[in-house]
Amino acid sequence: MVEFGFTSLELHRLEADVDPRNSSSIQVLERLGFQREGYQRERYLLNGERQDAVLYGLLRPEWRLAPAR
Repeated sequence: MVEFGFTSLELHRLEADVDPRNSSSIQVLERLGFQREGYQRERYLLNGERQDAVLYGLLRPEWRLAPAR
């Protein structure tokens, strides 16, 4: 999906937000070269629970420099 976004759609930037408790998703984003950009407290209300979000971003030039996937 990252390659498609940057090559086929010619996007400059991709963004992701993830539940900070989801360490597996965070590891995948970081392995792809995404950089942590912020933390939003109580960003979502899901099933009556306030949930935080961690924000990640990846720029096309950074993606090209990332280690082989």
